[in-house]
Amino acid sequence: NPEINIFFPTINKKDVTSTSSYLYYGGIDYRAQSDMLLKEAVSPLVIFYDNTTIGNKLSLYEEMAYLAANDAQVDKSVVKFAIPKRTTNLEKHLSDNKSIFEGSFFINTPIVKTGMIMSQLTLYETNATKVLSTQINYDPLILSITQYEDRKNMIIANSITQNNSILIETNSLLGNDIVYDWINYTTTVGVDYFYSHATRADREYEIKLQDNQMIYPIELLNPARYRFVKYNSRFKE
Repeated sequence: NPEINIFFPTINKKDVTSTSSYLYYGGIDYRAQSDMLLKEAVSPLVIFYDNTTIGNKLSLYEEMAYLAANDAQVDKSVVKFAIPKRTTNLEKHLSDNKSIFEGSFFINTPIVKTGMIMSQLTLYETNATKVLSTQINYDPLILSITQYEDRKNMIIANSITQNNSILIETNSLLGNDIVYDWINYTTTVGVDYFYSHATRADREYEIKLQDNQMIYPIELLNPARYRFVKYNSRFKE
């Protein structure tokens, strides 16, 4: 418990128990993103996840949050599929599976695995109403590894909402992508905060700090034909 300021760009305070006033957190809030995405879901909710710490945590949280939500859906069901690393064929999960037909699909897997899953949702005619994903899949690669037909109903939550060209170019010279890489982005936000704290210079980012945690705005995006576009939710924050 050191008496020196330490910033963790990869950790959200919700995931730790420390109450030290010297520890600061910059990690993306996956749960807040999940909550916003779950408002767009209809039953059945089908959750895909890989066997990683974040994959397991998110799948459990999304299941509990969806079932506990007080909304208009009287009958709600959740179906979960753990997708092993080497799995490339989902026929046994998707083909003629009436329990997932016309459901919302929440995908908590890395970008390449996500592309594989989405193509097979179309292949096996699941008639997905929505395909939901957190920051994990905010990546321009999704536009090239999937067909538009596969992703037209996809909604991605994104917290990289503030940037300027000078910081983007400066980071690019250092080999850092702060447009899509959230760890580079949160690190830059932390450096900006502590530089301002030490020098009294104006901050570049208007990201709020609450109880030692950076609070990032969340926007919902749709990966359209050639770029990400804002998704107009029927729910207002």
